Amino acid sequence: MRPQRFDAQKGYSQHFKVFAMCSAGRDVGDLAFEAAELLIHLPVYLRLLAGARAEGRTVRDLTADGIRLPLVDGGLTDWTQKLIANKKERLLISAVGTELLAKIY
Repeated sequence: MRPQRFDAQKGYSQHFKVFAMCSAGRDVGDLAFEAAELLIHLPVYLRLLAGARAEGRTVRDLTADGIRLPLVDGGLTDWTQKLIANKKERLLISAVGTELLAKIY
């Protein structure tokens, strides 16, 4: 998954498990598709954080070796637009590295 090498003794790995979400559809104007799909993705990750909070953890606790870790990554891409040569296509992706998150907890 990552070409760079990591120190295995610190718990990092080039290959790891992720939970990912993907939403694809057509542009309907005024960023309506993008906003609606983002409102589907966000609650999933907020529930994940709420679960961490219920266990007495806070976002600032999500560190490894003193380095703050990004919890979720993603965004809009143009992959489907390029794949089918249609600028009206939209693709929203997001993911969380579940394996590292589990190691932290």
